[in-house]
Amino acid sequence: STSNNPMNTGTTTQHQQAQAFVDNFNESYAAKHEAFENQFWGTKMALKGTNESPYSTDLLSQTKKEMEDFLSDADVLVKAKKFCDEIQKQDTDSDTVTDTTVTDTDLWKVLNVIIRTCQCNEFPTPEAKSIREQTNAFEGKLEKDRNEMKLGYTNSKGEFITASSVGLRTTMRTSLEESERQSAYDGLRSIGDFVCDHPQGFLEVVKLRNALAKKLGFGDYYDYTVQNAEGFSKAQLFEILDGLEEGTRPLMVKARQELQERHGPFTLSSSRGTWAT
Repeated sequence: STSNNPMNTGTTTQHQQAQAFVDNFNESYAAKHEAFENQFWGTKMALKGTNESPYSTDLLSQTKKEMEDFLSDADVLVKAKKFCDEIQKQDTDSDTVTDTTVTDTDLWKVLNVIIRTCQCNEFPTPEAKSIREQTNAFEGKLEKDRNEMKLGYTNSKGEFITASSVGLRTTMRTSLEESERQSAYDGLRSIGDFVCDHPQGFLEVVKLRNALAKKLGFGDYYDYTVQNAEGFSKAQLFEILDGLEEGTRPLMVKARQELQERHGPFTLSSSRGTWAT
């Protein structure tokens, strides 16, 4: 437990103590989350920092760790559960509904949100926490190197035009020259090769994420994230998506037919890429 955790409540009543805990939790989390978000977008967008507000992958990893350490602190979870149980017991023992009861009910709901949030960020063993921190470091390094990639395409005059991934996608959609659209497509595809060939790249991140998920009792990282975010398993999600695909399949078939009729059979040929149209 750190000194920044919302553990020190000097109020006298149960409700005041619980409310102070919630207020302190929200303030602490908001500050840590804002610091992480600033670093996330600063590094992702390759923004130029200042002495007062620098951006770096080291600071990104640091602020993410501080936020996750706060949310995974066992003392915070214990305190939230304690207040939640006390409020529930008080309401159960009370024979009448008062303004205080209604207020406590709202407070109880907020405490349950805090409990759920902390449970989604639990890393119960030092090994699990170590894997998470290593994953964060790999992700930060990969993101930094990806941002520094020189992307672009060759125009119809043979000139290399520097462009971001967004610019390349725009060129694919708007250029009247097929050679430019293909070059922009190849530029986008180079990102995939880069992140897969990187020594701390996507494949290593996937391995670490899956190792973490298995340490926490899940089949893989996707199952872990789905259950944390949605409250049900990956298998259940795929059942939902299978139904969605089946329900929309006729629309997809019709759209492909119309595309072929409008632009010719080559549009659906695997020998030419998505730049063709």
